[in-house]
Amino acid sequence: MYSDHWHIRGNATLTYGQNTTLSEPIGGIPPLFGLFGIQYRHNKYKADLYTRFAAKQDRLSADDMDDPRIPNGGTPPWQTYNFRLNYQISAFLNAQFAVENILDYNYREHGSGMNGPGRNFIISIGITI
Repeated sequence: MYSDHWHIRGNATLTYGQNTTLSEPIGGIPPLFGLFGIQYRHNKYKADLYTRFAAKQDRLSADDMDDPRIPNGGTPPWQTYNFRLNYQISAFLNAQFAVENILDYNYREHGSGMNGPGRNFIISIGITI
């Protein structure tokens, strides 16, 4: 869907690797992951409602299975819902308000030793030089 004001955006990444010598997946490969959203633009305003996601990763190498950062059975799938509002104050200055992980979902990116952030709020001013 595309118009002067509404835009759909998205991307997804799928990586596949196989160690043919050991007949096992290559270690550290992330699952299918991506972002999809809808954006509304009008004059100096831009609003985004989008989701970030990752599928389950259970294609693990022997090293992955020994990695304490990866749960037994693989990394579970996750999805967050997010909102961002931008206002272009001038040609060089913009303000932003965002809420990420609106539903406060507990998740972990594959291979990370830390959980992702819970619900969080962002207020920022950006300067373009």
